[in-house]
Parts: sequence; structure tokens; C-alpha cells
Amino acid sequence: MQAIAISNGYTTGKVYVIWEIPHDKINGFEIYRDGKLIASSLQEEGLPVFIPPTMFDHDHQTNLFRKDSAFKLMYVDEQVYKYQSYEYQVVAVRLDENGTVMERIESNTVGIQAQ
Repeated sequence: MQAIAISNGYTTGKVYVIWEIPHDKINGFEIYRDGKLIASSLQEEGLPVFIPPTMFDHDHQTNLFRKDSAFKLMYVDEQVYKYQSYEYQVVAVRLDENGTVMERIESNTVGIQAQ
């Protein structure tokens, strides 16, 4: 699973982590910053939820996300400091009907300096 991170002057104080959906049997995703879980879509209390990438390009001026982004997800990390370096990793999780983890697919680790 391939992940990328974006941060620039237009997105000051934010890092956008974008990844491809590995297959349709995935139940949720976990986002790790510097090895620590910071977000999950697996109904974990108190953690942020994900937004689709098209929400970021609402003005259609940045052209960061094109038609192929329909099979990608994004998490916006707003808890970053300008000029600080971070490493992100996304983990896709497939659960069985009892909630037992059947599969974990890890993305590459991406490093970025927040702008």
C-alpha cells in the first residue's frame, strides 16, 4: 500500500496523508505519526475521522487530486508544528464478523517537514 504526505505554504500547519485503498474487504484504517497511533476509522473513542480527498480540493485550483483519487483516502493532521519533521504510516485493517483482526496491510513510511 503506497502512501504520500503533502505540506506546503498553501496548507500551513497541516500535513495531508494520502493512501490507496488496497482492496474492498478492508474495514478501517489507522494513522501513525512517529510510531504513535493518532487516528483510526475503527470506531476508537476520541480519535479523528478521515475525510475524502475531494474535500481538500474544493476550489478546484490546486489540481492535487484528479479522477484517479476515487480510490484514495486522506487524513489531515493539524497537530503539527511548522518546520518540524514527521514520519507517517497507514495501516489497513480487515476484521472478521467478531471483530478479530484477520489482516493488517502496512503502507510505506513517509517522512515530511511541516510547512
